[in-house]
Amino acid sequence: MKAFLLSLLMIACLAPGAACADEPVPAGYVMDIALVGADAAEKTVIVRDGGELPAKLMMPLHAGDVVFLRDPQSALSIELGSGETVRLGSQLTRYRVEGEIATGDSTWGVLTAIAGVFAGEDEQAPENMVSKGGAPKVLMAVRGTNFVTARPAYWLGWEGGKAPYTVALLRDGTETPLASGITGMEGTFAIAGPLKPKEKFALVLRDAEQQKVQVRLTIAEALPDIPATGGPLVVSARLTALDDGAWSIEAAQILAGSPSAAAKALAEKIAAGWRLQDPPQ
Repeated sequence: MKAFLLSLLMIACLAPGAACADEPVPAGYVMDIALVGADAAEKTVIVRDGGELPAKLMMPLHAGDVVFLRDPQSALSIELGSGETVRLGSQLTRYRVEGEIATGDSTWGVLTAIAGVFAGEDEQAPENMVSKGGAPKVLMAVRGTNFVTARPAYWLGWEGGKAPYTVALLRDGTETPLASGITGMEGTFAIAGPLKPKEKFALVLRDAEQQKVQVRLTIAEALPDIPATGGPLVVSARLTALDDGAWSIEAAQILAGSPSAAAKALAEKIAAGWRLQDPPQ
């Protein structure tokens, strides 16, 4: 509990205007954690100020922190302010963190918001997250147009309804089955043929009781003009804040294919309806 409260304090100190003069600027974040053996038993893999702390996804790391693994079969990845990813495990079992994340734009504030989601601080429940019955719901979709870039396949997450599910493509008035017998609440669905800018189509999700939801998609010519700093998590978070959530599905696509546990976890948060609120300028 003490370590958890310390993590919350660090996150609070990252917020714009927070008075934490003695708190150093983060040098990086924890992106992946897979602990086995003694590491899984002890849980503490970070040394800070002479004490040991457990690692959490998107936990800020400071210059001088030492990340270590007792068992070489464990794995842990951190992303540094330079954009470099350091992966511990096997031959590398100890790493001293140096540097700091640049805070010249709004990246710092967006990282703070993402870290707050992982720490359980973001308790906001958007209207589209409110359950309105037993039908399946795609909470990251808006009722109108959802903008995506052209891709060979799209990842979709949903909730509600009754398994098994089917997904079909509705294109030019013709419905084509894409997948059936889906027992989970997510999937990646391939689209045959090239998709052109401004083309409109829909993914149709049905459950075992033939309750359905249509996700209307429009191919965008390009991503909106947003800062590219901060890596895929920050870019995706920024997208969710645009056009009342109309870019949230595209944000999830960027994350869903990443090998990073933090990216996949944020994709699941977006699929559950999370959006970046009041994004920093």
